[in-house]
Amino acid sequence: GRESYFGREMMLGYEFWKESVNDEGGVNICGKKFDVDITYSDTQSDNSQVAALAESLAGSGVKFFLGTYNSPANGALATIAQSRKIPLVTSAGAARALYEQGNSWLFGIMTPATEYLKGSLEFAALPSSHVRSVAIIARNAPAPLEDAIAARQYAMSLGLGVPNEIFVFPAADADFSMLIGEVKSYSPDFVLFAGDLTDAEAFVKEAALQSFHPRGFSFSVGHSLPRFASPQGVGRLASFMLGSTQWSPESKLSSSDRYQGSEHFARIFWDRYFTPAHYLPAGAVASALVLEHAFKKVCDLDPVVVRDEIKKSLLDSFYGVISFNERGLNIGKPVYTIQLQPTAADKTKMKDVILHPFASGVAIWPFPGFSAR
Repeated sequence: GRESYFGREMMLGYEFWKESVNDEGGVNICGKKFDVDITYSDTQSDNSQVAALAESLAGSGVKFFLGTYNSPANGALATIAQSRKIPLVTSAGAARALYEQGNSWLFGIMTPATEYLKGSLEFAALPSSHVRSVAIIARNAPAPLEDAIAARQYAMSLGLGVPNEIFVFPAADADFSMLIGEVKSYSPDFVLFAGDLTDAEAFVKEAALQSFHPRGFSFSVGHSLPRFASPQGVGRLASFMLGSTQWSPESKLSSSDRYQGSEHFARIFWDRYFTPAHYLPAGAVASALVLEHAFKKVCDLDPVVVRDEIKKSLLDSFYGVISFNERGLNIGKPVYTIQLQPTAADKTKMKDVILHPFASGVAIWPFPGFSAR
């Protein structure tokens, strides 16, 4: 289905963790090692199937859940996790509303969607950016709308001008030709886009066709996935796009886990799969690490005991610090604002340049236009 790419990338992360653990002889729980096995269920990108699939897994004896892709799907999974008393750790359920429902069995290691575009707005608010007005475009889905509403409020708090309304497009079969015309009529200096990878690709292609070039674009998700800048995505049109990512090898994190840090993780992931690491497989691995850490700490596989240990987690991981608040949200790591820049050796390949919360390089600003490729 539509979200099969995201599911496959997360599954690759889960498999990488499983293989890493089993290569060491299994999970060491108080001196006894257990091989890891993971059972997958295919939602076929249909969120209405999640509850039945989760019930089937629980009925077969599954004691622990790892998350799926998108917030509605994780919400449905979390409902079953709560009723069945099964700990659920996810890296892709970013809608803050999921964690406002009193579900003590749900844990999200990612930074919530409400934080995604704040770094881009702080960059835009710098006097040197010369941004006075911001337009916000959002997919009609929980996490993108949360992101857009939070971004609009934050933009106003920074003194940036915003339209009275967010430009919302449907969750399926979006046509950006008319929407971009509406946004252009506002003449924004900066455009924020909250949607998924497929949305971002379609938007950029249409923006290029219409020669729409404000001072900059920023994306909540999508642009940080390898497909975005590939020939299957938008290719070199990805150059100089800003946006958020939950994780990047460029974060230069060191860690005490088996992966040793962000750069080492990316290197050994490439060595095994010949594909670049990014936030989806990295988040999947980190979710599994939370469970593994809890197993080792309590010397037990009882779901209640493991859940209670997860609540107390304080992990120094290659993904960042993982520590949960009372609602089950990770409060230990930032979200990164990056710009995609062509590499010096090959202009068709992109690298992440981190702009926030620290700078790993210098932004190319303002956006030079789609013809400057």
